[in-house]
Parts: sequence; C-alpha cells; structure tokens
Amino acid sequence: MVLGSTVLPVRLALPLWRAVASRLPIGKALRVAADVTEAFELGSETASFYSTGRPRWNRHSVLRTNPRCIFARQFALTGCYDHTLTRELLRSDARGLLVDIGANYGYFSALWLSCRPDNRVVSIEPVPETYELLEVNLRAFGDRARTLRLCVGDGERQVRMAYNADWPLVAKVSEIGIEVPMRPLHQLIPDDEHIAVLKVDAEGLDVRILLAAIDLFRQQRIGVVYWERATWDGSPDPSEPELVDQLLGFGYRRIEAPGLDMAYALPASVQ
Repeated sequence: MVLGSTVLPVRLALPLWRAVASRLPIGKALRVAADVTEAFELGSETASFYSTGRPRWNRHSVLRTNPRCIFARQFALTGCYDHTLTRELLRSDARGLLVDIGANYGYFSALWLSCRPDNRVVSIEPVPETYELLEVNLRAFGDRARTLRLCVGDGERQVRMAYNADWPLVAKVSEIGIEVPMRPLHQLIPDDEHIAVLKVDAEGLDVRILLAAIDLFRQQRIGVVYWERATWDGSPDPSEPELVDQLLGFGYRRIEAPGLDMAYALPASVQ
C-alpha cells in the first residue's frame, strides 16, 4: 500500500486515513490501520492524533487513549476495538449494571453507558496512568459510572503489578512493580445488587477472580459473564473446567458466537 507519507504533512495525512479507515468494513479497516501505524510511527507529530478516537457506535463521542499502545493507535484510526465483544454488547437485551474488570481506558464502559440511559457501570482498573484516562472518559456520565483503582482477585491484600508503559493493556500481578490493593468482587458490589453483565480481562487472573465470586453465580446475581481463556503464558487456566462445571450446574449456558472467547449466560427467563 502506498500511503503517501512524503506527499502530505502528518497533520493532514492521518485525518485523511482515519476518514477512510473508519468507514471500511472491520477487517479491511484493521489492515489499513496496520499499514498506516507502521508508516506514521508514534512521535512528537503523531502523538496528539493517536491520543483520541471516535468509536463507530457513536462517532460524536471522543475517548482519550494512551498512544503508546498499538491497539489505541488502531482505534484512533478505525474506531474499532475488540469488534466481537462490541457486537455482542450492542445487540444484547441485557440492561442495568456492567462490572468492567480490567476496564483500561473505558471503551466498553462507555459503550454500555451509551446503549441505554438507565445503564450503570462499575469500572475497575489498577494502573494509575490508565485509570486517569478511564476517569476522564466516563466523567460525562456522572453518577451512572463508578470507577475503582484496584485489582480484583481472590482475596483482600496488597499486591504488586508489573507494568510496561509501552504496553498499557498488559499489566499482571507480579513480585515487582506498582503496589495496588486487591479485593474480591463480592466486596465491591452491594448485597442486593444484580450484575447484568460481568466482563473480565485480567491478564491471566480471570478464572481465579470468577471462582472467588462463585457465590454470586450460585445466587444467580450475574446475568452474563465474559472472560478471556488465556493466562499470561498463553495457555488456559487449569481451573477453568471446574468453573465451567459450576456455571452449568447453576443454570448458565455458553454463548456461542464467531470470534467470542468464553461467555456464559443465564436463560432470560431466570434473570
């Protein structure tokens, strides 16, 4: 692909490519974005452009991102971020509270709040730099959005998280790094609260988080749950079969959709 980076100045070329990529089908848009971000690398001239994006589900909305993240730069160009889960949430009949564990800069939280005026979120992000973006992006939603800077886990304690500023989506509990509080999910939700959707993206802690919250599933206080299978080394958590067996025993059924990782939901009749 000839991008013409030597023909137009950056301040004109990148908005032009965004106008093209944001209107292409998802697959083509991401291919264009890969070429564009390679041709226009992050630097003093491009940082401000890559620092914001307009999601396809609301082009009037602007979300601030961390331009050091390659996925944020792709989002700035295409308006796309995890198209599969975006599609699932947009077509879902669920409404009410979304608990967004590993909310990052708040893309899914903002999506959920934009779907219906009575939707609410609890958005949880442990990394200070990313948490600041989360707060900014959800500020316009007022008291419908509650943000927490902590790590959700299997107990209550202080933990350390390894964090590379050039890979802000990837922070994991480690022996070194920034210190953050860890809390189990049940401590963060009032006893009478029903969670319409629980989204977990915790870099390998997903299954441990869900097993620690198993009483919420037993009580059928969670309508739908999404999580990522891979742990930090890329393999499924060995405790995942135990989690799945318990969910099936409590009446949950797997959601099958192209490109979707792990997702289970209660039948609508019992939610």
